[in-house]
Amino acid sequence: MPFADWSPSRRQARLASIGLIVAFPIVAFHSALWGPLSLVFSDALEYELPIYRVVYQAWRHGHIPTWNRYAFSGYPLLGSSQGGVFYFPHVLYGLMDPRRAFAWLAVAHMAMAGLGARALAKRFWHGDFAGLIAGLAYTISSFAIGRLAQPVTWAGYAFLPWALWAVDH
Repeated sequence: MPFADWSPSRRQARLASIGLIVAFPIVAFHSALWGPLSLVFSDALEYELPIYRVVYQAWRHGHIPTWNRYAFSGYPLLGSSQGGVFYFPHVLYGLMDPRRAFAWLAVAHMAMAGLGARALAKRFWHGDFAGLIAGLAYTISSFAIGRLAQPVTWAGYAFLPWALWAVDH
C-alpha cells in the first residue's frame, strides 16, 4: 500500500481533533480577542462586568467579597451566582481590560465545553471522528452563542459534558 505512510496515527488524529476544537472558537472570535470587536453587550456590560470588578477589588484588598454596596441599597455578593466570588477564572477581569477578559473567558469556556463533548462522544461511540464532530457542534452551538451575554451560564455549559463523562467513567 503506497499511501500507508500518509495515514495519520491515532495520536496524530487525537491531537488534530483537540487542536481543531480549541482553534474553532479562537478563529471565530479572533476580532474580540485581539481586535476592536467586543462581545460584551446587554446585561453583561451594565451588570456583570461591574460586579466582577467589585469582586476582584475586594479580593485584591484581602477581603472576602460578601456585599456589593454600589448597587441599589446593597446586596449580598457571596450568595449571588452573578458574582462568581469563588470562580478562579474571574481573576482575569482584574488583570486585564474587562472587555478583553470577557472575550478570553468566553472562548476558553467554549473550548473547554467542546473538549468535554469530544471526550463524552468518544466514550459512547469510541471514535475520534465522532468526538471531533460532537466537540465542534457543542462548541459553537446556538446554546453557546445565545448565552454570550450571560456569563453566569458559561461554567455550567463548559463543565456539563465533563460531569457526564466523569459519571460514566
